[in-house]
Amino acid sequence: FVHHTNLEDATPDERRLVCYDCGVACDMTTMRQERLLHLGSLGAKRRPEPAPPPPPELSKKRRGPKVGDPNLGQRYRFRFEKKGPVALLGHLDLVRELPRVFRRLDVAQVYTGGFHPKPDMSFAPALSLGSMSLDEYVDLRLMPNLEGAALEALLEEMNRQSPAGLVFREARPLTREDPPIGRVITAARYLLGFAKAGIDAADPAAWLETRVSALLAAESLPMIRRKKGRLGRKLDIRPYLQTLAVVPNAEATWTRAGIVGDLVAVEATVGLDERGSARTREIAAALWGSDDGEAAPPHRCVRVALLGGDRATSPLHLEALRPIVDAPLMPALLG
Repeated sequence: FVHHTNLEDATPDERRLVCYDCGVACDMTTMRQERLLHLGSLGAKRRPEPAPPPPPELSKKRRGPKVGDPNLGQRYRFRFEKKGPVALLGHLDLVRELPRVFRRLDVAQVYTGGFHPKPDMSFAPALSLGSMSLDEYVDLRLMPNLEGAALEALLEEMNRQSPAGLVFREARPLTREDPPIGRVITAARYLLGFAKAGIDAADPAAWLETRVSALLAAESLPMIRRKKGRLGRKLDIRPYLQTLAVVPNAEATWTRAGIVGDLVAVEATVGLDERGSARTREIAAALWGSDDGEAAPPHRCVRVALLGGDRATSPLHLEALRPIVDAPLMPALLG
């Protein structure tokens, strides 16, 4: 069937309209007249002008990622503590929590480039879930340039807006000469606490001192490191173990971390490099004579210090961590 859309085409068309759908061959003259009336009521008198051809499709070029401006804002290094309920906050959750603190304070952060910009932040090596720390660090970039009293005031405001257990202690602005925190950290010091009631010995401290001496005298400490859903691998944790000693007076550290109990404290300093490090539960397992890192005895762990550079200094001691640049030789004085 031909159904015209305007009176200009429908009126001169005198062809008979017949429907053969059911075989009766009905006359559709009445329908033709009704269609003419409807076209008139719609104002469809003339044939519409043909639509212009669509414009040629422009070539769509993929936009490149945004490039972050390294000169935007000011870099800072913050030292903070992670204890109490926040110790149960995973590293990725901490990465999300810190920008929230600055948003609550209406302090603008600098974002990275790329297709998915994120706050420009870099953290020290991540802690195991549930471990507390009294010496954590993060490098981040903020829009305001703060020093002295203004930076101290920012620390106070951050502590008011942070969840319980996340306490910011110090902050220093960084220069271009200061390497990022990931290149600074070379060692970490931990305090491991073992319940005296869980040590089957008349003198738990003396027994642990014997075990510490045995570990330090060993040339290698093979350990099986397992990952969920994967086969375990064997590695030697002895090269990472720098110092190990039983600490007689650690009550102040336990109190500061919010840990109570009758514990024997063992202080361990482990090296960190691009290959990795020894885990605290692996050290605890080695003290009990096991080569399986997952078989560590019950213990509490606190990271008491992160150390940077060859001198094992604080990451906030920026002057000692800056690369040494040889001064140009003075020309000889002519006589």
